[in-house]
Order: sequence, then structure tokens, then C-alpha cells
Amino acid sequence: MRRVGMWIAAILAGAILAGGGLTLWLTQRANAAFPPLGRFVTVDGARLHVVVKGEGPAIVLLHGAFGTLHDFTNTIADDLARTHRVVAIDRPGQATASGRLAR
Repeated sequence: MRRVGMWIAAILAGAILAGGGLTLWLTQRANAAFPPLGRFVTVDGARLHVVVKGEGPAIVLLHGAFGTLHDFTNTIADDLARTHRVVAIDRPGQATASGRLAR
């Protein structure tokens, strides 16, 4: 019985390691396929993904809980950037389209 338990533990450990390796590989592929649109900045210790466009009075675009800054860069940011400086920010802890966490 003890051997069976050891085999089960070894199989589970192998599955966990394989799952972690697969996740890392898929994340690296996503990062290569979809690089960040903007740049990463650190504000008060929080790493943020931001896109800045245009000149003039600033408009800051901050998405909701289930969005990304792509909600703005794919819709209104270019129109607003004609007359304003537009700053679109991914909230801390939100994954960017590239899969990188802004944290």
C-alpha cells in the first residue's frame, strides 16, 4: 500500500511540474506574439502598463474590473488624442493583452 501512495504522489508531482512548465511556455509564446502597446512605469511601487498619445490637456482613461487599456486604444483613444494628451492605464494586477501582469 505504501508503494501505491508513493507512486500516486510521484504522478501528482509530475503533473504539477508539467502543468507549470506548460503554463510558462504558453505565457512566453503569448508575450512574444502580443508585445505591450505602451510602456511600463512604476508609480508608488506599483508597476503600470500605460499608453500615452497626443498633446494638450490630459485625459486619463482607466478601465473597469474586467477590461484592459485596449478597451480605449481600440475605440476612443485616437479620436481624443487629436486634441488632448491621452493616458490609458492598465490597473495594477490586470493582465495586458500580452499576458504580462501590470503589477
